[in-house]
Amino acid sequence: MTQLRPTFGHFLAFVLIALALTSCTRLKEILAPPTPSAPPSAPAKKEPSRPPAVLSPQLSPAEEDRLRQQADTRIKGTERMVTRIDPKRLAKDQQETLSFIHGFLARGKAALANKEFQQAFNLADKAYVLAEELLSALR
Repeated sequence: MTQLRPTFGHFLAFVLIALALTSCTRLKEILAPPTPSAPPSAPAKKEPSRPPAVLSPQLSPAEEDRLRQQADTRIKGTERMVTRIDPKRLAKDQQETLSFIHGFLARGKAALANKEFQQAFNLADKAYVLAEELLSALR
């Protein structure tokens, strides 16, 4: 009895038949030579960008004045609460909350200066709520 020695050709034929029998849909993709990549295209020229339009509700002068007063009251009330907090005695997460409060206050004041009264009130209110929660946690 003669023994057959498998050669590389036999192995390759076996692999190709196995792939064909398993309905390998990617056979052409696997065996195809790589395609050269497209050359990089030149970057498109950008036009100078304009800041996005800000949509804000149209408020009557009386409504603007009411919101301005409310925002100012919230900012001052929050600042009074913050002065009662000793940052050195705060845990790390409480220090982070205090940082958020200061950030909301700064942005609220900036919005107030820009006559964005609704945004100023919203930011001041967020700072106020956080300050109340922080003070209650410290008691």
